[in-house]
Amino acid sequence: MKTKIITALVCCLFCRLTYGATFNIEIDYMVNSSTGHSHKPSTAVINAVKQAFACQGHTLNIIVDDAIPHVNVLVRNPSNCNSSLFGYDNNSNSSFGQIRQTYFDNDGNAGWYYGVFAHRYENTSCNTSGSSGLSNGGQFFIVTLGGFSGQVGTAFDNASTLMHEFGHNLGLSHCGTQYCGSDTSRSDYVGPYVPNMPSTMAYQYQLAGVETNIECQGLSLPMSLYKEIDYSHGIMCSQNENALNERVGSYMTELDWDCDGIMETSVTQNINNAASGWCGAGGNRTTVSDYNEWANLSPGAPLLTASQSGDYKDLIAAGYRFVDPTNQVAVRKIASEFLATNKRPEMNSALIQAAQLGDATLLAPAKVLTFDPNDRTQVKRLAAQVLEERRVQNDEQPCISAEQWQRQQAQRGGCGQPTLTTESCLGGSNVYVGDLVCFGGFCFPIGTCGFPKDTLEGAQATFSSGSRYYLKPKTYDETNGLLLNKAGIWTCARSDGSGSAMIK
Repeated sequence: MKTKIITALVCCLFCRLTYGATFNIEIDYMVNSSTGHSHKPSTAVINAVKQAFACQGHTLNIIVDDAIPHVNVLVRNPSNCNSSLFGYDNNSNSSFGQIRQTYFDNDGNAGWYYGVFAHRYENTSCNTSGSSGLSNGGQFFIVTLGGFSGQVGTAFDNASTLMHEFGHNLGLSHCGTQYCGSDTSRSDYVGPYVPNMPSTMAYQYQLAGVETNIECQGLSLPMSLYKEIDYSHGIMCSQNENALNERVGSYMTELDWDCDGIMETSVTQNINNAASGWCGAGGNRTTVSDYNEWANLSPGAPLLTASQSGDYKDLIAAGYRFVDPTNQVAVRKIASEFLATNKRPEMNSALIQAAQLGDATLLAPAKVLTFDPNDRTQVKRLAAQVLEERRVQNDEQPCISAEQWQRQQAQRGGCGQPTLTTESCLGGSNVYVGDLVCFGGFCFPIGTCGFPKDTLEGAQATFSSGSRYYLKPKTYDETNGLLLNKAGIWTCARSDGSGSAMIK
């Protein structure tokens, strides 16, 4: 009997981890016993990151375990600098492989991650890097703040970088689903400073704090709901750098994107310029988009297990969802949900057709692979391929360095870094209200900028008390009745500087 071929969504678009997952991390840290120089993360650092996950319904167990004799630089294989730092073992504590073998107590236990708070590490040229950390996208990561404040970093540096590096182990990048690798000549290159992705994963916010920086840069109103350490919920509007409407701005507040002091309805500007902020010149222009990271977590530990076991159930544990390509209804639904979850315009044409026709071959832009789940060799190969792609991606785009952070601070105009706290969970959401958006017969009144709620009643009924509502200027037909019985703040996103929202 033939086995039915099934497709797996490699991008982990519809993860089963949107709520209630448990993650286990063992952390060791370097200490110089002679000088007392220590990279041990404080309880406040650990609690801040655990709280960020708890606010999304996840449990993050972190064990801060062994002190490791201090070395200044974790090294790579000198004969092959492009190989993984995490796989090299030179029989000393200057190699991650030896540290793992000596100190990782939960090595071999399914579902465990291992992180080391170290000083610095070597890049893919075997030169000492000033990067704040590195992840292999699977089971391992390092936090390396030796080039930062006090050669250990501030408490906020430590917490935000722990959150950031572990995010790579959960399949997250510096720029969502966009390209921010080493090839800056690519027409779709956006870089790691995406301003409209309010996430600790983006350079723009990793060390600057999401709430502090998004308000200080004028991207949102002070009333907007953000946290300092967080992954993005994919709510903010996409921005076409070839046609930026400064009157609309971020759709929460107007913005002088080209920094000329005049609010115009159409300007061109590279707003994710790494060298000089968005006021600087140079760089290609494209569409930059937000990404729902919390809804797209793909844990690396189960992927590693799948690469060894060949069991497709480990792929499911990594957040993958399967669909029969012969089931047109299922394909249409997958394509439509992808359009709602991810706002990459270059994918829309094929995916709209997939949503309309139910043709699985049109899902190619979403990186769909076909394989037999009962073929363990194929499963192993698929999982290993994904892990290697993540490792290479992380090596190509190292995490923010001390030098880059210093430059960013100079550009930001004195916004300052927030003080580390264990943040309360947000009471409410940022919600957009406007025109209903549909693809392939499926409509998505989600409440994001790309897929807004189409009625005030529907918006208020869906979201909790304390939410912030951003209304597109138009007339809203609420003839079935409108009862606003939850606390919230409503504001009108201006399209020409004087727009208004009317209710009938």
